[in-house]
Amino acid sequence: MTIPAANEARHTDTILEGERSVGLPTKWALLVLGLISTGFVTTYRIFVWLAVGVLTYLVLTLLFTYLIGTRTRAVGHLDRSLYFASYASDVAFASQVIYYSGGVSSDMYLLYALLAIRSALYYPIWPEVLAFPFALGPLYVLVLRLSAGSWYFLAETSFLLRYAVLLAVVLVAMYLGWVNERSHRSEDSLRRSLSERSRDLDIKTGAMQQMATNLGNRVLELRNLQEGIKAINSALALEDVLRLIVANASQVLQGARCSVALLGDSPDDVISMSSADGRTDALASAGSKFDHDVAEWVVHYGKPVLSRDVREDSRFGDDSALQLSSLISVPLFVGDEAIGALIATSPDRNAFATEDLNLLSAFADQAAVAASNARLYEQLVEEQKQTAQLYQHVEERRNELEAILRGIGDGVIVADPNLNLLLMNPVAFRIFHVKPDVTSSLPVSAVIPNQELASLLQDALHGEEGAVVREIAPPDADGRTQATYQALASPVLSAFGSVRGVVTVLRDITTQKELERMKSNFLSVVSHELKTPLHSIKGFVDIILMGKTGQVNETQADFLSTVQDQAAHLQNLIDDLLEFSRLDSGQVKLHLTEVALGEVAAVVTDKLKPLADQGQLQIVNRIGFDIPNVEADRLRIEQVLTNLVQNAIKFTPRSGFVTLTAADQGAEVQVAVSDTGIGIPADELTRIFDRFYQVDSSPTRHYRGTGLGLTICKHIVEYHHGRIWAESEEGKGSTFFFALPKQMVGEEDELLLDFLSLPKKD
Repeated sequence: MTIPAANEARHTDTILEGERSVGLPTKWALLVLGLISTGFVTTYRIFVWLAVGVLTYLVLTLLFTYLIGTRTRAVGHLDRSLYFASYASDVAFASQVIYYSGGVSSDMYLLYALLAIRSALYYPIWPEVLAFPFALGPLYVLVLRLSAGSWYFLAETSFLLRYAVLLAVVLVAMYLGWVNERSHRSEDSLRRSLSERSRDLDIKTGAMQQMATNLGNRVLELRNLQEGIKAINSALALEDVLRLIVANASQVLQGARCSVALLGDSPDDVISMSSADGRTDALASAGSKFDHDVAEWVVHYGKPVLSRDVREDSRFGDDSALQLSSLISVPLFVGDEAIGALIATSPDRNAFATEDLNLLSAFADQAAVAASNARLYEQLVEEQKQTAQLYQHVEERRNELEAILRGIGDGVIVADPNLNLLLMNPVAFRIFHVKPDVTSSLPVSAVIPNQELASLLQDALHGEEGAVVREIAPPDADGRTQATYQALASPVLSAFGSVRGVVTVLRDITTQKELERMKSNFLSVVSHELKTPLHSIKGFVDIILMGKTGQVNETQADFLSTVQDQAAHLQNLIDDLLEFSRLDSGQVKLHLTEVALGEVAAVVTDKLKPLADQGQLQIVNRIGFDIPNVEADRLRIEQVLTNLVQNAIKFTPRSGFVTLTAADQGAEVQVAVSDTGIGIPADELTRIFDRFYQVDSSPTRHYRGTGLGLTICKHIVEYHHGRIWAESEEGKGSTFFFALPKQMVGEEDELLLDFLSLPKKD
């Protein structure tokens, strides 16, 4: 077993005390027993030897008493040797006493038991000492052999009893030694624990004292921070806030030069303030530039910086004009966004420590909020000014609009999403014979009991087409309809696309309607009046060309052929006018049958092939007889296809192509007429189906016609529940499409086609 040096020193000190209190008295007791046993010796020779042994042991006892009694502290191995010598002398003297006091019959063997018990005293520092008690048994047997001269005693019961007692005492001594060692070990452990606790307590006491000192400093710093933050938060103007920030930051850092820089949206948009603004202009400019560079770096990386020597730091610009050495800077965060940086500098190297950086960071958190609030306050003030200006502008515009609405010649009605009345101008009051003192916010239907207007507003509010245009003919005070108005209703949308209301504009088109009626009557009369003389002209020209009136020379024949061609063209124009006049005057019946579009296309192609040949064009019919039939009026569909092919021939130059195609689209069949003609400008495509509209409407236009063909086509197709549209690229040709449903669900065999609602030319 290995015993630590410190523990061994403590144990030897303990044994030293034990020797003084137990060991020395034991030695003197042995000496007294030796003297007593000498008095019982009757043989002179034995008396002499025993007396010599007693005197020798007396000298050794006196020596050990002196050495142990005068020693103040144990000295390691020296004391161990001393104890060994002392113990060996005790064993030798006890063996002599047993030998000369009767040997086998002597009761002095108990001295061995006493020495065995005493050996337990040395066990904590000298575990090997336990070997001595076990050696006492053999030593006792050896002493008895020398005393008796033979081994006869080994068979005696008294010897065996004594030996057993001695062995028991040895075992008890060993146990006592082990208990003593355990107690010393426990004592050592407790002592070490107490020592460690004492050291820990000293360390913690020092730490607590340092913590108390730091806490006191922290309280003072926090008090300064609190006072500074309170002053900062009491200011509203951004300039005042920045000035207070740098002043209090300088106070917190014991007079260091402090500055703050707020970055804007652009690199040049920087607001800065320094605690040393009293220096020269050149120095102030250099400081602002340096602060700008530091702030940009800190904001970009979003972390604080501690530079113990700026002159050796390549992250920032030249600071030679400022003569700076140390720098600390922290970002100003508002949420997750860095808006600027708080900077502290010093001309001394290593002027700042990590504690200063932490202190500046704590101050920067509140300073950032104050600066952000000041910015928001200035923005709010500016927005309030702008809002006031906008409000004034809106009021002015509102007054202007009210004046316009009062003076405009059209009626205006504005309703909210629930169709409650918001506004009516004087013209609208007159149109619907409503008193001007009507209360707004009432339902429009309650103020204006007109079903046409109510339906128009509903369609504009809930429809998907945006603006809705219809004609309204409100009755007058006597219930008679005398005026017609074109009503345009459009939903009013917010910036987010939600419907805020409906505005309706009513324009009087009574005169326009009357003019159109008069124009239609005039066209009808003129067409009929032109048709009669035209028949006479054509008839007489044909008779002359046939030679019934005499021989016609080549020049006369050429002139008469020209007259014949122009008369035919005039006949076509008159036919268009008569058709339009007839359609415009009332209703035309549609006779629905199963129509084979392939047959219709073949008929139209054959009919117009001479016209195409005359223009050196080629008609390509790709509509096969396998195209499904549609339910329609065959004559009207043939009329539509004829008009589209004639238009394609008319606007296609020589050597061009006109192509007819069709496709099955499921519930409908789509027909297309394509050409390689001049094309239609993109801005004209939306108007080509208007009545009388010509792409080239100049007096010197090259292409002749009435402008009614496409209008008639559109309404014939739409009344068949179909669609018609055009696609074109100017200079490359056009394609006209129309799609017809295969079945006209819910319609009678004969449908009425109303041409009174044909679109008007703008």
